[in-house]
Amino acid sequence: MKLNGMQQNIVTAVVTAGILGVLAWAGGVFSAGSDALNEAQIEAVIKKVMVTDAGSTYAATLSEINLTLASMDSTLDAILEDIDDLENAVGALAAE
Repeated sequence: MKLNGMQQNIVTAVVTAGILGVLAWAGGVFSAGSDALNEAQIEAVIKKVMVTDAGSTYAATLSEINLTLASMDSTLDAILEDIDDLENAVGALAAE
């Protein structure tokens, strides 16, 4: 049976995909990929890699930064209130 150009391309693609699939299976590509998706392994990698130079986790560091920012925000509010009070005092002195 004689195949035209399009049919030859399809047969070549199917044979190539089959050969590459067998080689990947033989090389353990598929099992390595599924092993890497193991939840415990992912958590272990995250715990190992996601640590700052100081030894704390990034989550703990972000939480600490969040608390620091909240404290700074409160301090800025207090400073702004003090500035308003000073402006009022200066205005009262200037009016006398």
